[in-house]
Amino acid sequence: AENNLEEIRKEVAKSASDKLDAMNKANSNHKYLIKKNIKLYGQIRQQGDLLYLPVFNSFNGDLQSYQTIDNNGDKRFLKDGKMKGGCLPINTIQDDNIMVVGLCEGYATGCSLSEFYESTVPKNNKTFTKDTLFIACFSASNLINVAKNIRLKFPNADIVIYADDDKNRIGLTKAKEVRDYVTNVQVKYPMFTNSEKDSGLSDYNDFINSRNIVMRSQRNERLY
Repeated sequence: AENNLEEIRKEVAKSASDKLDAMNKANSNHKYLIKKNIKLYGQIRQQGDLLYLPVFNSFNGDLQSYQTIDNNGDKRFLKDGKMKGGCLPINTIQDDNIMVVGLCEGYATGCSLSEFYESTVPKNNKTFTKDTLFIACFSASNLINVAKNIRLKFPNADIVIYADDDKNRIGLTKAKEVRDYVTNVQVKYPMFTNSEKDSGLSDYNDFINSRNIVMRSQRNERLY
């Protein structure tokens, strides 16, 4: 049964790859991107009103599946696509230059973090943005799977998890659990008030937008 599942997932991955290859790059004016106040990062495609986010194997980079997001922000994963250990790199950095890997759950969070740090590092200090790769892991439960692969792939890199902190605290709990299984992991989370959590704010995309954080050129302007 397990072998059969792997064969199905291989076929699904091949079909997903062919489908994404035939699509155009996503429109930066897509309603979801505007709603989240984010720039377009990563190898995102679009068909009609749907954004297609590729899901890559976090160790070898092979395409596993994809996630779709519609104008309202509703997300769907490809049926029978493999999600365990799947991720989406947000920014592009040569492997040899990666010193820090920032993991988060959602695509919008990764985009907000990448843009924030690109904009807050002084122009004469390129080390932080040059060496920091941001990766979306798609769910709290998948953080551990991606982190394990990242540690194998980049044994000397620091791993920083930018956790969601929703009202039930599942995102933060799952992020902290990673530290029990993976070495050299830090966990950061947005400092929301209880009323903000009650209103549905939970991640760093919400935090940056709700605080209206100006993109400053001072590295000491931190998110935590």
